[in-house]
Amino acid sequence: GGTMSQNVLFYRLFLLRRLLVVAMILPLLVWLVICALKGPAAWALLPLAVLPTTLHVVRYPSVWFETMAVSVTTVVVLGLAGTISGDVGPVGLVFRTLGLAVVAFLVFMVAVSVLPGWLSGGPESVRSYRVRRWSRLDAATLKDRITLYPGRNDERAECGPAREDGIFEVTLKNRLAYDDYWPDLPTVDDPEDEDEDGAAFEKVTPDADGTIPFDITLYGIVLESTPERHDVVFVEDGVAQTSTTRHRFRKGRRGTRVELLERGTPMSRGNQLGFWLQDYAADGLFDDVCRAEGRARIAIRADAHRQLVMDIARWFVPRVNRVSGAG
Repeated sequence: GGTMSQNVLFYRLFLLRRLLVVAMILPLLVWLVICALKGPAAWALLPLAVLPTTLHVVRYPSVWFETMAVSVTTVVVLGLAGTISGDVGPVGLVFRTLGLAVVAFLVFMVAVSVLPGWLSGGPESVRSYRVRRWSRLDAATLKDRITLYPGRNDERAECGPAREDGIFEVTLKNRLAYDDYWPDLPTVDDPEDEDEDGAAFEKVTPDADGTIPFDITLYGIVLESTPERHDVVFVEDGVAQTSTTRHRFRKGRRGTRVELLERGTPMSRGNQLGFWLQDYAADGLFDDVCRAEGRARIAIRADAHRQLVMDIARWFVPRVNRVSGAG
């Protein structure tokens, strides 16, 4: 909540620069066509071509396919707005604007339900990512705070002890905006509220900041750990493939250069595109370094995951079962 700081704003615009460019190509092309047909009058439509995607990227930075849905919506609305002639009276303009708003809503709702399926498809393959970051901490401290190893326990990760075979349990702590659990989960008090396995749902109460914990459990084994590098292989529950991460630390004059090499589990081509557009790996390493240095965590990963479509849904759904103090 609260207002967005300048740092967060600039960070998101910089990190998501690829997504911004890709999402703006079509709206700007449509705008250029309108320019060619209408002349200088088309300049009034430039904000409409540029603002929706920019605002979406800044407010909802972790849902790239939704940003693409906003882009598609912008294209349709721009095309229609371009057909409004200059001699429409004020009343006509108001009606046309309302009409465009309705069209925008409908197009967005269709796009946001169709695009994720289209965009996240494609053959699966394994990709490696390499990102670098500078930290003012010395290598030993940085390594201690950002790598995963048995016994680490802080607000980002909780690692169990190593078993005889060297495997240790890793719990990565994330946060979700409570609204992603809309509509509210059933309460335990009602015996009818059981899933197929007969387990009762638990009532989720968000924390003060309106988010709920969302933990991911993995199993890791440290392959090699020296002052200069730290290699871990991860296995997820129910996932056949392993993923590996290697951190390299190089001492500088006033701090440490850290490089992260990640080889993930197979991902579809579409999801790899999203990973790249959102510069996901760089964001994760930046978050680790910020946390290690005790700085404010402004990375997208540290922010609760939000979606515009959920915010829209909240307007339409009766707000009876929402958390109202009583819980």
